[in-house]
Order: sequence, then C-alpha cells, then structure tokens
Amino acid sequence: MMVNQAEKSVSLALEVSKQKDELAILRQEAAAFRSTLLKGINGGVEDSKNYEHVSLEDLLRIRLQEGTSASAAADDLPSQKSIKEESVGVIRRLEQMAAEEKERSDELEARCIALKDEVAAAIKQNEGVENLHVRISQMNERLRNEREQKSKLSKELNEETKKVEALSDHIEKLMIHLKHEAISKARSLSDQSKLQRELDSTNVRIEHLEKKNDRKDKAIADLRETGKLLEDQLRLMDEKYMDIRSKLDWTRTQTNKICKQKEQELLQLREKFSLLEDKNDVSRSV
Repeated sequence: MMVNQAEKSVSLALEVSKQKDELAILRQEAAAFRSTLLKGINGGVEDSKNYEHVSLEDLLRIRLQEGTSASAAADDLPSQKSIKEESVGVIRRLEQMAAEEKERSDELEARCIALKDEVAAAIKQNEGVENLHVRISQMNERLRNEREQKSKLSKELNEETKKVEALSDHIEKLMIHLKHEAISKARSLSDQSKLQRELDSTNVRIEHLEKKNDRKDKAIADLRETGKLLEDQLRLMDEKYMDIRSKLDWTRTQTNKICKQKEQELLQLREKFSLLEDKNDVSRSV
C-alpha cells in the first residue's frame, strides 16, 4: 500500500512538474505577445509595467483600433486593402490563439491546482502513514529506552536504597556517638567548671597563704633580728655568768678556806673548852 502511494505521489509530482513547465512556456509566449502588442501601440510603449494590469484582450482591442485608424487614412492606396485584410485575419487568428491559450492556461492552472491538491493529499496521507510508522518506531524505541531507563533506575534505586540504609545506619551511629560526645562534653564541662571553681578556690587560698607566708617571713625576719639581739644579750650574759661564776668560785674557795679555818678554830676552842671542863671537874672533885 505504501509503495503504491509512493508511486502515485511520484507520478503526480512528475505530472505537476510537466504542467508547470508548460505553464511557464505559455506564460513566456503570452509575455512575448504582450510585448509585441505594446510595441505596436502608439509607436511603442516606453514603460511596459504601466500596462501589467491590462489584459491581453484589451491590449489587442487597442492595437486593432490603432490599425483601423491607420488603414482609414490610407484607403486611397489599392495595396492597403489587402494589407488590412491580412491584418484583420492575423488579428483574428491572434485573438483566437490568445483565447485558446488563455483557456488552456486556465485549464492548466486548474489542473495544476487539482494535481497540487492531490499531491498534497497523497503526501499528507503518505506522510501520515510514514509519521505513524515513525511514531510507532519512536514509541517502541522510547518504550525500550524507558524500560532500560526503568531497569537502570531500579538498579540505581536499589543501590541508592542500600546507600541510604547504610547512611542511615552511619547517621544513627554518628548520632549515638554525638550523643555520647555531648554527654562526655557536658561531663567534661561540668568537671571543668568544678575544676575551675576548685582552681579559683585554690588561687584564693594560695593568695591567702602567700599573704600569710609574707607575714610569716616578716615575723621570721623580726624573730631573726630579735634572736640576733637575744644571742648578743645571751653572749653578754654568758660572759657575765662566767665572770660571776669565776667570782663565785673564788668566793666559794675563800669561803671554804675560811670555813676550814673557822672549823679548826672551833676544834681548838672545843679542845680548850674540853680541857677547861676537865679542869673544872677535877677541881670540884677535890
């Protein structure tokens, strides 16, 4: 069916081309005839474009009127009659040819229009069938591509699903890790705050201890000065003590000597007293 339509379309196209060529030839002949008529009007027309809207019949009528007036001016010549008759015959033949050519041109134009319509319809029908086949082929190709794309997308979807699941697991683990990190960070911040408080308290204690140490250092310096003074005083006292001790020793020695002397004197006195008592006792007894 498509081959027959193609052959018919080709034959119609050839027929249209042939009719176009014939129509072009007829148009050239009509243009030449128009140019000939214009050259015979009033000794020749300078600008033929001014007469493009005038039909061939009107141009031929104008040309015949000029020929009639020219022949009336030369009726006295015997040869003009034969020329007039020949001109009239030629003009009639030309009119008949022009009418036939116009009719033929109209028929050709009508036939060309009909052939164009047939060719357009055939081409449209052929194009419709071809377009249908092309569309079916395109739809099959599109369906195949869509199936391949669907299969590819399904694979990609499975892969992406696996990736999403893995990513979800990773995110969940990461969230747990972040939670632990947050708890650890909170504890660390709490410990850090506690350590900071302890550090502040320690710094305060250190400041107090430094002040206390300064006071102690000052007291120690004072004590050292006092000790030095006391050492000097003690050394003086030691010297005085030694002096006093030496004096006491001398005094004790002297005292011992005196005591011994006094004891000896006392013994002597006791002996004397004893002798005196004995003498008294003897004298009493006598």
